[in-house]
Amino acid sequence: MNGVSLRTITEHAGVNLGLFHRHIGTKENLFRLTLQHMAQQNFGELQAGATLFEVVQHAFSSLDRDTGFWRIMARSLLDGAQPEDLHTHYPVADHLLKLAQQAVDEGTLTKDIDPRLLVAAMYAFALGFKLFEPFIIKATGLDDLDPEEVKTRIVKIAATLVSPRQ
Repeated sequence: MNGVSLRTITEHAGVNLGLFHRHIGTKENLFRLTLQHMAQQNFGELQAGATLFEVVQHAFSSLDRDTGFWRIMARSLLDGAQPEDLHTHYPVADHLLKLAQQAVDEGTLTKDIDPRLLVAAMYAFALGFKLFEPFIIKATGLDDLDPEEVKTRIVKIAATLVSPRQ
């Protein structure tokens, strides 16, 4: 974001600089709005009435579908951006929290599970694997297996966290 001027951005987009300032404001706000739009597009792909398990699967698969979004998020956070610099709301996390709470209330997840911690664990699990996949595969000796099979099996293991109790 630091390598390009707002004037260059607006010229490239064919937008008047004054109108940009009036409607968007700053380059930082454009960045935040763009990330929020990308997140909303990802969330919009979910089917109404999707189960917690389906939403988790969707979230994991978005790591491969929406690599640009996740790379921008990771790079921004590693460069010192604060979460509020990137988003004002978190639709996927909010939806996961709602579904996790419903699963606890219905008894499909044990009552001792805090939905916030469950969703945090899912994000940590998914993003950690996405960001460090080559290292994790090599360090654990999984490099002799097909990478797609490894991913599939890891997602399956992660999904057991939100699968109904047996």
